Amino acid sequence: MKIAILTPLKFEAAETFIQNHITELPFDSVVIHGGEFPHLLETDMPTNFQRQGFKFFNWLKKKLGFMGQTFQEYSLSRILKNENVDVVFAEYLITGSEAVEVCEKLNIPLMAIALGYEISIYDVIKKHEDKYRKLFQYATNIFVVSEHMKTNIMALGCSEEKI
Repeated sequence: MKIAILTPLKFEAAETFIQNHITELPFDSVVIHGGEFPHLLETDMPTNFQRQGFKFFNWLKKKLGFMGQTFQEYSLSRILKNENVDVVFAEYLITGSEAVEVCEKLNIPLMAIALGYEISIYDVIKKHEDKYRKLFQYATNIFVVSEHMKTNIMALGCSEEKI
């Protein structure tokens, strides 16, 4: 089984517990970073030319009546397909909620872990509430590190069976 680990930061800058997930999970893995919407490999930095080319082709697709996508969606989708990923593990609910649509389109199971910040601060919860609901609906599992987080997640609509 091959797992994609989505993390906001590169390995060197990531928190110790995320580094431990990357190095200690007993699976073949690929690490994808890039902020709230991870879409980059350590060795895969797109050039401005590639980004501009993508924007042009996306604009053209929209003009022709086809559905467009963001560069982040395109990039994450390409990595997951090229790496033959079987399951996605998102560090933080925010990164998981951003990846839902890509995983759903590729029919790849998604799991996310709540580590505190994203489910404890009212403004953050409010900003991401709709995307969290989509995550809770699609995800196979949501991991939490406290009963308080479990209560908060259930209040947003996550079924207890997924926690």
